Amino acid sequence: MDFTGFGIGGFTIFAVLAFLFNISITILWFVIGWRAMRAHEKLADYIEFMVRRQLEQRETQSHVSTDD
Repeated sequence: MDFTGFGIGGFTIFAVLAFLFNISITILWFVIGWRAMRAHEKLADYIEFMVRRQLEQRETQSHVSTDD
């Protein structure tokens, strides 16, 4: 008697579905990681821009105060 119900074909189908599921989850996490990395790069660029701008403002203020 065959108590598995699907036989060996059921295990093959399960293995293929598990493989496809794992590949799709892996691709999903690659996409999530890529988007997070790009967002962090944009934040770092913005912070660097703000620091540079603040330093330039301080330099112009110090030049203005020494010119008095």
